[in-house]
Amino acid sequence: MAATFHKAYELVGYAFCYAQLIQCLEIMHPLLGFTKTSVAPALLQVTGRNVILFGLIASEERIQNQPVVFFLFFIWSISDLIRYPFYLLQISKKNFYPIIWLRYSAWILLYPAGIACEAVVIFA
Repeated sequence: MAATFHKAYELVGYAFCYAQLIQCLEIMHPLLGFTKTSVAPALLQVTGRNVILFGLIASEERIQNQPVVFFLFFIWSISDLIRYPFYLLQISKKNFYPIIWLRYSAWILLYPAGIACEAVVIFA
């Protein structure tokens, strides 16, 4: 298990890069009316992740072996596992209150933790 912390990028880095490229489409979703959010938050989030993932982690092998990459990938994954079902429910005009509650509550822990991990990557 401990080795996984140091091999997160090796194990799932390419999948994360691919998923991040697809996530660039998220900027188009508000423009097409798929989500009710504005373009600016999606642009900031996708651009920020791109800078961290492609500009720092993917381009620097010394960072790829740091445990912070595991935690950052974990936090990004949890937030997306909440966010995308929420968006799907919005599109289908359905209410599933546990997902709604998670969407508006989980960020209280996930965003500061993600920002802290991103800061560690930046300073590394």
